[in-house]
Amino acid sequence: MSNSTVFKITLPFIHMQSFTQAQVAKKYNVSRATVNRWVDQAIAGKYNLQLDHSGKAIRILDNSHNEVELSMLSEAGIKYKTGSLKQVEVSKEFYELFSPEEITEIYTDLVYQNKINLKYAYKNIGAIHWDNFYKGGSSRIQKSVDRMLELSIDDIVYYLPERAKVNLADIGPGNGYPVKQLIKKLLTNDLISKYTCLDISKDINEITIKNISKWYPKLRVKSYEKDLEYGKIGNTLLESRNHSDSNLILHIGNTISNYDDITQVLKHLHFGMTPEDLLVLTFTLDTPQNRAILNYVKNNESDSHQGWLPKAMGIDIEKCEPVIEFNSEFNCKTKGFKLDKDYELIYNVAGKEELIQLNQGQIINTWKHYLIDIEKIINEIRSSRLELVELKTDQEGANALAICRVKV
Repeated sequence: MSNSTVFKITLPFIHMQSFTQAQVAKKYNVSRATVNRWVDQAIAGKYNLQLDHSGKAIRILDNSHNEVELSMLSEAGIKYKTGSLKQVEVSKEFYELFSPEEITEIYTDLVYQNKINLKYAYKNIGAIHWDNFYKGGSSRIQKSVDRMLELSIDDIVYYLPERAKVNLADIGPGNGYPVKQLIKKLLTNDLISKYTCLDISKDINEITIKNISKWYPKLRVKSYEKDLEYGKIGNTLLESRNHSDSNLILHIGNTISNYDDITQVLKHLHFGMTPEDLLVLTFTLDTPQNRAILNYVKNNESDSHQGWLPKAMGIDIEKCEPVIEFNSEFNCKTKGFKLDKDYELIYNVAGKEELIQLNQGQIINTWKHYLIDIEKIINEIRSSRLELVELKTDQEGANALAICRVKV
């Protein structure tokens, strides 16, 4: 039997050279956002780029195949940019208007839900557009709610504790006009000690405080910049009133119909209420007429109110087709715009540069308004540990006003 020797041959490790996306952008004279898009398309199997997934970040292999592919993509990209693609880096002025949390929410809403939350439209110049829109008197909701509140003043006063004054806490005040007559009634009966407004927009608060101080110069006023949808406001409501006062909390204008999670909002309100406080809400009812009629009319001021924010992000809103429709799946009305071209928005969020890709024909919603069944809102109120003490509807049965208090 012969002896045999086994040889183990070790082949040298061949390291594949690769480029970062930034290096590719520089080499082919295109934006980093464009290269990000190429990589995303390659991962989805739409482009033939060969990628290196071995590290933390995806890189592009440096080989003859990719050289040909990148050359074709860059040439096509130049032609594409002159046609139906707009690439834009969101301006630094945009980031100065919003907190880091708000910047993140705007990003996730746009990327994952195709929407820009209406609440952010009230900031900056949007507050002026809203003020002009309201004073124009063209909103069907506005007229109905103002009338209901006027007719409900005596009922509200009836439910207030005897011999107590109120801190009128106005959440989402608009411009102060909806509460003008209510404040007059409370002052006449010596029932109000202070007016407090709370809004996500300091610009709305400033307009409101200016108006209230002009109409009632002797009334104490205060404002807070708060987001009711995601922030509990209990401490604010408790600290804003005197020890012997009650809070009369208003959330009118049918704003509650704009929220995706009404119960959460009602719970945030409940956290700041005592048994002596009252909460007044208005909302849009679910009726065949409301499904057919757009309560939020189209005019220059309302369009400018909702359009300034996407424009500030680099979208050519004036070239987009407006879209207004009823969504039967979610029982809500929506208003938005259909994109006229593809967009690549370079967006800074959470300390990182992200690419937002929007497609031609895609609809971005800027307003969502739920139609609410009375039985549903009663259940929402009860699940928030509140109780309904009175409910009124307008003459058309299109809108409702609810007076609530803490359930004890």
